[in-house]
Amino acid sequence: PVWHALAMIVPIYSYFRFHANFRVMNEMLAETRSNHRTHPLLAVATFLAASLLISIPVDSLRLTAMNLVAALAAISWTIYHGQSAMNAYWDVTADQPTTTRVKLWERLLIGAGAGLWIVFIGGAIASVEAG
Repeated sequence: PVWHALAMIVPIYSYFRFHANFRVMNEMLAETRSNHRTHPLLAVATFLAASLLISIPVDSLRLTAMNLVAALAAISWTIYHGQSAMNAYWDVTADQPTTTRVKLWERLLIGAGAGLWIVFIGGAIASVEAG
């Protein structure tokens, strides 16, 4: 898992590794009775789109905010897509039903992540305003 995570920071190769991860999810799902499947190329395309949106230099505060929101939407969809596939796999392979209830510590972690995004977007806006 550590090497897979580190592969995500290697330019270009990260997209191939990302595709391979979604392809493996498809292979795992194909071995079960689940009808759920992932779309590896679409996942890579949204990951690439988010990367490009974040890296595009813009001088307008409005465009910067729009790029960040669009990138966040693309990343969120990709995470949702992969997590849905893994949940479908676990649902059909688990010996006992899994719980989908979000625990308190998970809610706190989500809140902290949302706070970091707000700080990140605020910092990006401030840097554009500073010129």
